[in-house]
Amino acid sequence: MLTTTVKSVPTIEPKGTGCLEHLPKEIRQAIYAYCLDIDEPVFIKECCGPTSTRRARASCKKHGDHCSKIGRGNGLTLYEEDKGTIKVHGRFSILSVSRSVNTEASWVLYTQGKLIVRSTSTLQAYLSEKQCTFFRLPNLPPSEFVERMWLSAARFRKVCFELPWSKLTADDPVECVYRLYEASAFLMKAWDLLKEETVSLRTVDVQLHELYTAVLPFNSGSSFKMAYEWTAYHQPNLRHGYIADFEVIGEEAVNIIERLVYLVGRHGGKSQWSVIAQAPRGYDMVGLNEEIDASTDKERGGLAGLRSLEGCCRMNDVYFEATSSLS
Repeated sequence: MLTTTVKSVPTIEPKGTGCLEHLPKEIRQAIYAYCLDIDEPVFIKECCGPTSTRRARASCKKHGDHCSKIGRGNGLTLYEEDKGTIKVHGRFSILSVSRSVNTEASWVLYTQGKLIVRSTSTLQAYLSEKQCTFFRLPNLPPSEFVERMWLSAARFRKVCFELPWSKLTADDPVECVYRLYEASAFLMKAWDLLKEETVSLRTVDVQLHELYTAVLPFNSGSSFKMAYEWTAYHQPNLRHGYIADFEVIGEEAVNIIERLVYLVGRHGGKSQWSVIAQAPRGYDMVGLNEEIDASTDKERGGLAGLRSLEGCCRMNDVYFEATSSLS
């Protein structure tokens, strides 16, 4: 009986990026950009932040263990609760394919993507209770999750701090702008901790939106009802019929924003910062050093405060842009 010996052919396991490694680097980067939906900005997680319990993070509809939503609705997991594990869902799944893919795709994410940090109440979970000063940068919060988040945020070449201020916003302007100030300080501190040589320029936008043209804090006289309701909520100890001193509140908000600009001037390094705000009516007709009449300023919102901010930006080499108001 004739017997035939069949030699088994060894299976060649793909290494590294598999078949992708045969493609030119530029093509691979285009593929990663498509998978990451790179034109859509990345937001810091607001639904299951670092103060959430492990159960709350696991049950999150956007980022939890049973998340099935694919696409831009999923935020970036900038920190992990379990050491040695990677949990990335949906839009950023490609980062967990392999170490080599993670390295190349992360480069695309951080150099071509854009991170947006919104000054909402949920941002407070990533901040500190201690006061900041522009003379030196504060240490990152002691929480390991928060520290990882800021170190990851520091790797983005494009960052936007956004003050979600609109015409009828009733938040506390002092708290909102101080969160922007503190978040900017932590970002620059994280840059120092990374100690990496930057190939491309870091750019940071500070979007103030309608802060200077909205009803509060600079135009409280245009809506007594809103001013009274704001006072009843934020300063309930005032007697009935009294409203808060919005002139003082507006001055404090302006001072904090200017402190942010001075902080950038001292610690911004080679990064390029921009401050963008909607301008009150008549802004273009008033010179930078021209004295503004108090009655005129009251009718045009925070005209004096915005002019002061413009001068502060020029002193600290920060680009300033005043957009036109549609109202």
